[in-house]
Amino acid sequence: MAENIKIALPVTGMSCASCAISVESMLKTLPGIKQASVNYGDRSVHVEFDNSATNLGAMRKAVQDIGYDLMIDLEDVQ
Repeated sequence: MAENIKIALPVTGMSCASCAISVESMLKTLPGIKQASVNYGDRSVHVEFDNSATNLGAMRKAVQDIGYDLMIDLEDVQ
């Protein structure tokens, strides 16, 4: 059953506001992402996503592919 999930995750590797824009832009391209907003000041991302279309593991891999990382509990990765 599809469910929209809202979660806030720490982001590592960002050194400037452009980094935050890159992370946010990457997440927004993924299928199932309803909303993504990166806060460079507190180094976090707030994401709303459809869990039938994507998961935390896919989001983390996409962010890692551009040089950053999402700090997630590995038990939550599907």
